[in-house]
Amino acid sequence: MIEKPNIAGKQVAIIRVDYLTGHVLDDEFNLYNAKSENRNVYSIFESLDIAKAYIDKFRFTHKTIEFCIYDSSYNVLEYIKAVILERDDKLSTVPTKNIKIKDII
Repeated sequence: MIEKPNIAGKQVAIIRVDYLTGHVLDDEFNLYNAKSENRNVYSIFESLDIAKAYIDKFRFTHKTIEFCIYDSSYNVLEYIKAVILERDDKLSTVPTKNIKIKDII
Protein backbone atom coordinates (compact mmCIF):
# COMPACT_ATOMS: atom_id res chain seq x y z
CA MET A 1 0.00 0.00 0.00
CA ILE A 2 1.24 3.45 -0.84
CA GLU A 3 1.52 5.63 2.24
CA LYS A 4 0.44 9.26 2.21
CA PRO A 5 3.30 11.73 2.26
CA ASN A 6 4.04 13.83 5.32
CA ILE A 7 3.24 17.37 4.18
CA ALA A 8 2.17 20.46 6.10
CA GLY A 9 1.09 24.04 5.63
CA LYS A 10 1.30 25.24 2.03
CA GLN A 11 3.32 22.24 0.89
CA VAL A 12 1.84 20.09 -1.85
CA ALA A 13 2.53 16.60 -3.13
CA ILE A 14 2.26 15.21 -6.64
CA ILE A 15 1.81 11.66 -7.83
CA ARG A 16 2.40 10.39 -11.36
CA VAL A 17 0.36 7.75 -13.21
CA ASP A 18 0.85 6.37 -16.70
CA TYR A 19 -2.39 6.99 -18.59
CA LEU A 20 -1.96 3.99 -20.90
CA THR A 21 -1.41 1.42 -18.15
CA GLY A 22 -2.83 2.99 -15.00
CA HIS A 23 0.44 2.20 -13.21
CA VAL A 24 1.73 4.49 -10.50
CA LEU A 25 5.24 5.76 -11.21
CA ASP A 26 8.01 6.71 -8.82
CA ASP A 27 9.77 10.07 -8.75
CA GLU A 28 12.07 8.93 -11.57
CA PHE A 29 9.11 7.99 -13.82
CA ASN A 30 9.72 4.27 -13.35
CA LEU A 31 7.05 1.72 -12.51
CA TYR A 32 6.53 1.86 -8.74
CA ASN A 33 7.24 -1.38 -6.92
CA ALA A 34 6.38 -1.44 -3.22
CA LYS A 35 9.22 -3.89 -2.59
CA SER A 36 11.86 -1.54 -3.96
CA GLU A 37 13.76 0.50 -1.42
CA ASN A 38 14.16 4.27 -1.63
CA ARG A 39 11.47 4.73 -4.24
CA ASN A 40 9.26 7.75 -3.72
CA VAL A 41 5.80 7.81 -5.24
CA TYR A 42 5.11 11.35 -4.09
CA SER A 43 7.23 14.42 -4.72
CA ILE A 44 6.85 17.18 -2.14
CA PHE A 45 7.00 20.87 -3.05
CA GLU A 46 6.88 24.01 -0.93
CA SER A 47 4.08 25.55 -3.00
CA LEU A 48 1.56 24.87 -5.74
CA ASP A 49 3.47 27.13 -8.14
CA ILE A 50 6.70 25.15 -7.69
CA ALA A 51 4.82 21.87 -8.23
CA LYS A 52 3.26 23.21 -11.43
CA ALA A 53 6.67 24.33 -12.68
CA TYR A 54 7.99 20.80 -12.07
CA ILE A 55 5.07 19.30 -13.99
CA ASP A 56 5.54 21.75 -16.87
CA LYS A 57 9.20 20.73 -17.04
CA PHE A 58 8.41 17.03 -17.50
CA ARG A 59 4.97 16.61 -19.01
CA PHE A 60 6.04 17.12 -22.63
CA THR A 61 8.88 14.61 -22.38
CA HIS A 62 6.61 12.09 -20.62
CA LYS A 63 3.50 12.49 -22.78
CA THR A 64 1.51 9.60 -21.33
CA ILE A 65 1.84 10.70 -17.70
CA GLU A 66 -1.00 12.18 -15.67
CA PHE A 67 -0.21 14.25 -12.58
CA CYS A 68 -2.31 14.83 -9.50
CA ILE A 69 -1.51 17.54 -6.94
CA TYR A 70 -2.61 17.15 -3.31
CA ASP A 71 -2.65 19.69 -0.48
CA SER A 72 -1.59 19.00 3.11
CA SER A 73 -5.10 17.65 3.89
CA TYR A 74 -4.77 15.22 0.95
CA ASN A 75 -7.43 17.00 -1.06
CA VAL A 76 -6.90 17.05 -4.81
CA LEU A 77 -5.91 20.56 -5.85
CA GLU A 78 -5.39 19.85 -9.53
CA TYR A 79 -5.38 17.01 -12.01
CA ILE A 80 -3.17 17.50 -15.06
CA LYS A 81 -4.09 15.12 -17.85
CA ALA A 82 -1.58 13.42 -20.09
CA VAL A 83 -0.35 15.47 -23.04
CA ILE A 84 -1.56 12.80 -25.47
CA LEU A 85 -5.11 13.59 -24.38
CA GLU A 86 -4.64 17.27 -25.19
CA ARG A 87 -3.37 16.53 -28.69
CA ASP A 88 -6.57 14.78 -29.72
CA ASP A 89 -9.72 14.95 -27.63
CA LYS A 90 -10.94 11.77 -29.35
CA LEU A 91 -8.28 9.80 -27.47
CA SER A 92 -10.06 10.41 -24.19
CA THR A 93 -13.05 8.39 -25.43
CA VAL A 94 -11.09 5.55 -27.03
CA PRO A 95 -10.43 2.47 -24.88
CA THR A 96 -6.75 2.18 -23.96
CA LYS A 97 -6.39 -1.22 -25.62
CA ASN A 98 -7.03 0.37 -29.03
CA ILE A 99 -4.37 3.06 -28.73
CA LYS A 100 -1.04 2.37 -30.40
CA ILE A 101 1.92 4.26 -28.96
CA LYS A 102 3.37 4.98 -32.40
CA ASP A 103 0.14 6.74 -33.38
CA ILE A 104 0.13 9.21 -30.52
CA ILE A 105 3.72 10.01 -29.66
